[in-house]
Amino acid sequence: MKFLAPLSLLTLALAAGSAQAQVYLEGQASLGKAPKSLCNGLSSCKTTSLDGRVTLGYRVGNGLGLEAGFAGYGAVKAGNDTTGLKRRVGGGQLGISYRYPLGNDLNLDARVGLTRARVATESWTNKTKADDKNLDSTGPYLGLGLSYKLSEGLSVGGMLDLVRLKADNGQRVYTNLGVTLRKTF
Repeated sequence: MKFLAPLSLLTLALAAGSAQAQVYLEGQASLGKAPKSLCNGLSSCKTTSLDGRVTLGYRVGNGLGLEAGFAGYGAVKAGNDTTGLKRRVGGGQLGISYRYPLGNDLNLDARVGLTRARVATESWTNKTKADDKNLDSTGPYLGLGLSYKLSEGLSVGGMLDLVRLKADNGQRVYTNLGVTLRKTF
């Protein structure tokens, strides 16, 4: 998380210099899909989960925004009550966003940045808790979606987010497809 403090200060400095700036809060409820390889070959591998994202952003003008937030990227559950594992993935985000108007009320939304996330693993063998481990990883995220203006300062949309993070012996891509709600102040 060491990179968050300097980038947050830079974000605030850039945002403070813009006369057209607007603060926004965006929430997303999504269906997350984690890679099946995280199940370590165990049977009954479930790789989908309900996840979410909360983002605070600052539009600096011409559709460009700076944002920071927290997101869940997915979960897996594998095995059975005797031997198995659970993994949850989530973390902080810092990046830029761009909103391109496609019409009076329709926008194309794009997001890109870095995330610092944790892959938290809980496992058990013979109904006995085995060792839990956490793996912290920094990686890029990318989001693309459409939004529709419901009223002044309120929009709803859909967003596809992709995140690439280290897990076990390599890089993995996590996918989230969700519904977003944005309030601009």
